[in-house]
Amino acid sequence: MLIEIPNVLDARAGDRVEISIPEKALLKMSFVVYMIPVIALIAGACFGEILAEHSRMDTSLISFIGGILCMGLAFYLIRYLDRNGYITSQYSICMTRIINAESSLPEPCDSI
Repeated sequence: MLIEIPNVLDARAGDRVEISIPEKALLKMSFVVYMIPVIALIAGACFGEILAEHSRMDTSLISFIGGILCMGLAFYLIRYLDRNGYITSQYSICMTRIINAESSLPEPCDSI
């Protein structure tokens, strides 16, 4: 993941840094990313069922299609808003400390 934050600690290229985000902001972003699509899925399925009953079509199939379409629309809307800065611009991610190379952080392991 690539993010840009102000270099308030004068970190140099190659330094490992610790970043932080306020807990409230993290909870809001998690809600947007996880719960909005689920709510859209349920709403789309309910709308599809109502539409199918009035049209005398298969309620299961139309509910499924409505749920998938609304959830896809929710993901597209979240992605659009994120790319244009409407979601992440209001949260202040900041650099909290420089982690020294000698610290005992485990290296990522590619082999299992």
